[in-house]
This record gives sequence, structure tokens and C-alpha cells, in this order.
Amino acid sequence: MKPYRTAALVATTFLAGLVLQAAYGADTSTPPASGDRERPDEFIVTAKALSDLRLKIKLAENDVYARFNDINSDDSHDIHCFDRNPTGSHIPRRFCVSNAWREADANIARGYIQGLQSASTPGPAGGVGALGDNGGSAGAGYGSIPGKYRANQLRMEQVIMKEMGQLANKDPALHDAMMRVGQARLALEAVTGSGPEYTLYRDVDAGEEGLPFGAKRLVEVRVGDVAWNHPLTSHTFTIGSLMGRIKGLRLRCDRYDKNLDYESEAEWTVPNAWNDCTLLVRAKAGTTFALYEF
Repeated sequence: MKPYRTAALVATTFLAGLVLQAAYGADTSTPPASGDRERPDEFIVTAKALSDLRLKIKLAENDVYARFNDINSDDSHDIHCFDRNPTGSHIPRRFCVSNAWREADANIARGYIQGLQSASTPGPAGGVGALGDNGGSAGAGYGSIPGKYRANQLRMEQVIMKEMGQLANKDPALHDAMMRVGQARLALEAVTGSGPEYTLYRDVDAGEEGLPFGAKRLVEVRVGDVAWNHPLTSHTFTIGSLMGRIKGLRLRCDRYDKNLDYESEAEWTVPNAWNDCTLLVRAKAGTTFALYEF
């Protein structure tokens, strides 16, 4: 899969980026109609302990998820938060994930176990695994099960993010809660001087004239401390409007896993036989770019 040159483009934790959409590129000049509402209070950063600001962020996030859980279309989209100690750390971290995400995690774990059990099952001739019609192990297919669940997990994340964005445009309470979280997160970045922590991304509305260059999808991204995972919806894509540095690209599909060399103004076409593909973008914190799918 080799990239080929295209015309120069001139354009623009799982759920952390979701709520930060409101602060990244949001049009705050036209909030949802709700009568004579006051704008949500802005967080004012003072010399007080940062713990106060972090507490406000946590409470604002709780407001976002509580309201979203009340008005979303499916209980599997409900988001819940819990504290967990990461491996090798005594300091608990807060994780907010949907019911669908947790169910997919369980399916991924079961897929790995099934793969291990299948690989260790003796075949009829004393070998490991019974042979299928294609000459391979009957359990070979289990190796792709976790990858499929992972791709579906990321796609469901996109579905939930899209619904939250749509509901925020209609529901004043959710809109205001999202704005408070976004403002607080950006304020925390400013006062600590730590730079962008969360990766932010949003789908750009096509509008009446469609997307630039005839793209089917356009996603604006600002990379934080973690890489950005994006389930591709088309087989051809390119990256434009880069400000910063991309360290690497990786394409993970149902049966294929490939590192890509980033090239400015390059366009990649994924073979038709590669399905359920997710693009992983590693970049320097603060890097912004636009992903086009054709």
C-alpha cells in the first residue's frame, strides 16, 4: 500500500476528547435556544490550590454524564466514572467509559482466552489444533476476534460522540455542562503550563456546499499526550493543514497491521480486502491537523 501525491490541501482518553469538543472549535455565538439564559459561568483561575479547579472539573464532568445518560437513545451509551490504580502506580486515576465500552472490553478478553484455548487444543493427529479446509488451524480465526471487537469498540465511541454532540446542540443543560468542562480543562492547562493534555477532535459539518475537495468526511484534531485512534469509514484518506509534527501512523485492520511513513500531501488507499481499519496517529503534543476521508 503505497501513498501517492495529491494536490496541496488548505483547510482547517476515550471520552475526555468527547466533552472537550465544546471548547475546541465550538461555535459559542449561537448556543441552543432557551429563552433569556445567562451564559455559563467561566472558571476564573486564581492562586488557589489546583485541587479546587480539579474538583470543579470532576463535578462538571459528572453533570455532563448525568444529563447525557438521562436523554440519550440507548442505555449502552450511558457513561459512568470510576477510580482505578494504573499498573505500577499507587495513585488512582479517574476513568469515564460507556456501558458499550466496558462490554467490548469483556468481549476482547474472552476472545483472547478463546484463542489461547483453541491454540492449545490437540488435533486429531496429535498436533496443535484441528486442520480446517484451508489447511490452517481451526482456531486460527480466533486471533482476529479481539481486533474485531476493538474496531467495533472504537466505532461505538464515534456513535456515542456523535449523539452527544447532536444532543448538546438541542439541550441547553448538556450544552452548558460541556462548555464548563471545556473551559475548566483549558484553564487547567494554562495555569499548570503543562501544554495540551487531552486529544481533541470533531467532525466538520459538510454544510450546503459539502466538504472541501469533495471529501466524504473531515475531522479536525488537536493531539494531546496520547495518540489519536480513528476508525476509518472510507478506504482512501489524507492528512492536511498540519501544524506541528506527526511522529508516526499505524493502520490496524481485521487481519492486517501496518506502520505508515507520514509524507506531506500524501494520500493513502487501503486495499479493499482490508476491513475494520483503525488509524492510529502519534504526534507531538499540541499538533493540529485535518483528516480527510474520500
